[in-house]
Amino acid sequence: MKSLLKHFQDARLWIPLLFLLSFELVLQSGVYARYLLEPESYAENVSRVVRTVKESPLPANALVIGTSVPYQGFLMPRLNAGLENTGLVVQSAACQGAMIETQYSIFRAVAPELPGLKVILYVADPALAWKTRYYIEKSNLSMVAQFPRWETVQLLEDMRYELRPQDQAYIWVRSLTYQQDIRNFVLSPLNRIKRIGNRLDHMTHLYPYENEHQFSMAAFEATDLRRCIENASQPSEGSGEFIYDQVGHKISDRHHRNSVLQTCVMADLEIYLDSLPPRTQWRDLYFERLGMLFDEMHARGYRIVTIFPPYSNLIDPLNDDERISEWRTRLREIYGENPYYELDMRRVLDGPDNASYYYDILHLNAAGAARWTDALIGRLRPLAPALMN
Repeated sequence: MKSLLKHFQDARLWIPLLFLLSFELVLQSGVYARYLLEPESYAENVSRVVRTVKESPLPANALVIGTSVPYQGFLMPRLNAGLENTGLVVQSAACQGAMIETQYSIFRAVAPELPGLKVILYVADPALAWKTRYYIEKSNLSMVAQFPRWETVQLLEDMRYELRPQDQAYIWVRSLTYQQDIRNFVLSPLNRIKRIGNRLDHMTHLYPYENEHQFSMAAFEATDLRRCIENASQPSEGSGEFIYDQVGHKISDRHHRNSVLQTCVMADLEIYLDSLPPRTQWRDLYFERLGMLFDEMHARGYRIVTIFPPYSNLIDPLNDDERISEWRTRLREIYGENPYYELDMRRVLDGPDNASYYYDILHLNAAGAARWTDALIGRLRPLAPALMN
């Protein structure tokens, strides 16, 4: 017993333990999350979106909720300029990669900070209803871990997620939550500081994000997903970091190529999985979770406008009428006696220039975002009196 007590009194044991405890307390304080997270990481994105919406002086009465599609697809200054004199003032809380649990967490965090909020513009991602599962994926786990822990665990349990011990530890222990992020920081601190500086230089105080992407899918001349994957995997010989057109204009770079390749591979896999016998279990689970989110929005007195977004013509099967019909049936059940508002915008970018509006297979570039934003203005203006009534 004496030897055991002597062991516990050894400074070689206590000093590392005190250091780890102090380090955890610093992480728990939120200082690291606010100032040092890797820019564009999932955790940093959701933290920045929530913080910007909360601190923005914009007197918003309409809020965008959704994934990276509206995050990159709506030009917020342009949207609000086009809605002037309608009474609608729109803020975006859309976030890259956000599944329903993250969308719900964002909504609960920012809605109380918007006292004039009346309208939710919910941008649906039709494919998600076929992808939901009982285990939360790592990217969304890293995002929901940024919110109050007890509320997060309760929400995930209510949504029937099966939380494993490692998931619980990831949520509660900040040294685990930020383990990979801290490792990357230690390995390349100067690069991290430079990226944080660039982020601060481009931040606005009104909106979380403004799309400035100029490159487009047209650079890869893809007529189908197979051609997309082939061309993005093998850029023109001698192009190096960049791809140039015949007159020497830069039309793509390595980051753009990778984004196109990844989204085309993902879409190709989803279309294959869609060809397999359907499992209504996952769709039922998805719409059960969506119903929880919409029920709380309606309970707070908000009117919800569901928007079906445009996608590249190369992935029409993932956005076809059969899927949208399933969505409409489920949505009407979820809306119940509440007013049903829907904007079907799947075809607003169709035509011979479709590829020039997309940065990759899912996300718009600046030109595409401008076109979609203008189309949304045209749809919302006549709807505004009913929404604001």
